[in-house]
Amino acid sequence: MSRDPFCGYTFLDAVVAGDWLAARASIQSATAKEGGLQSFVARHGLSCYLRWRLGAEGFTELPGWLRLQLWAFQAQDDELRDRLMVQLAHVYASCDDTRLLLMKGPALAQRLYGTLAARRFVDLDLMAAPGAFEALRQQLLAAGYTEQTQALYPRGWLRRFIHAHTLVRDGLELDLHIALRVRPAYRLDHDALWQRRLRVALPGDLEVCVPCDEDSLLILILSVVHDLELGKLRAKTLVDLHTACEHWESTEDWESFFTHRRPERLEGLAVNALLMLQLVLPSVPRPRLAKALAARTELAEISSREQALELLLAAPYSTANRSWFMDCYPGSRLGYLAWLALGQPAKQNLAFALGQTFSR
Repeated sequence: MSRDPFCGYTFLDAVVAGDWLAARASIQSATAKEGGLQSFVARHGLSCYLRWRLGAEGFTELPGWLRLQLWAFQAQDDELRDRLMVQLAHVYASCDDTRLLLMKGPALAQRLYGTLAARRFVDLDLMAAPGAFEALRQQLLAAGYTEQTQALYPRGWLRRFIHAHTLVRDGLELDLHIALRVRPAYRLDHDALWQRRLRVALPGDLEVCVPCDEDSLLILILSVVHDLELGKLRAKTLVDLHTACEHWESTEDWESFFTHRRPERLEGLAVNALLMLQLVLPSVPRPRLAKALAARTELAEISSREQALELLLAAPYSTANRSWFMDCYPGSRLGYLAWLALGQPAKQNLAFALGQTFSR
């Protein structure tokens, strides 16, 4: 676990649970290092959440060096957020906004935390309505965006391998999604997802369409699983998943949620993402979720907190993480590996693709 010598997840678990004394004790432990915690907060995009979650009460429990570090992050966080909100308004002014779904970023911050300031986001994620991707892509290009996604395959093949195209304007990235995720075994119904969308207001008199609560929870689950697949899961995503689960735990039915995943072939992935949450951030009780997971132990591919932390702390593109994902995957290993090999030229230029392929 050399990538996390401070064991920042112990600190984060205490903060999520609102146990300020335990959070302070974890900082004062023999293994804690000032630079290690600062690195953990920066690497995992947690500065906004920590300022929001700690508030006035918890903030005073932190040592001075950490309080100064969190305030130092604030100016950078605020500037980036303001630039992205200007960019979002430009997108909605330049495109047919009735055919766009705002997936994460400001929509997630507003709906989960009630304020944009509680969640750091570094780009924009928008999904095109079914059949509208190419028209929206052309509108964005006409509005001054440049396309970063390059491929050797014909454009019509791309949706078999990638779920989003990256476009850039003024140094800020926008991911225009064709799908939530793409794997051969998945059976996601994007038409139904679009029909379930909600319309919400964001600061700045901007109204946007967003996924419903269940689909937002599924998006976070898929982010956890696929970031783990690549060895790139950030703690910020686990915190988002925890916050979404708090709402679901108190108002909704976990059995229905898992049942809805079966025709999508995503029940096993959902079980393992939520087990990861339970094991890494265990101090908040989620009894209804625990009961639903206990009824699905045959789908579990994570058995202990130690295993969960090993997956979290693995190097990017770790063989162990890829193997774990294949254990969870609802289709055949051979089919997944064939898709992975064939999809490389669709995701990057040839030189990068070959470099990645032969370096693993």
